[in-house]
Amino acid sequence: MIRFIIYAVIAYLLLRFVRRFLRTLPAYVSPDIDPRANDRKKNPSQGREYSSMVRCEICGMYVDQNRAFSVEERKFCSKACAEE
Repeated sequence: MIRFIIYAVIAYLLLRFVRRFLRTLPAYVSPDIDPRANDRKKNPSQGREYSSMVRCEICGMYVDQNRAFSVEERKFCSKACAEE
């Protein structure tokens, strides 16, 4: 039983060490783990610009307003939907 507890503590400490090490890597090495993620959780609008979503009149998919295709004031998600 003591051996199990010792192994569990060693595993826990090793896991903490690996996580701390991965957080210090630059974003281009490990894009999934970002040390600035906690700052963005506190203030998600910082450094980002949001635009509204529009609905495609053919298929109903929502698309960013800046990426939508406009034909005579009608909004579409793609050229294929705009051509229909």
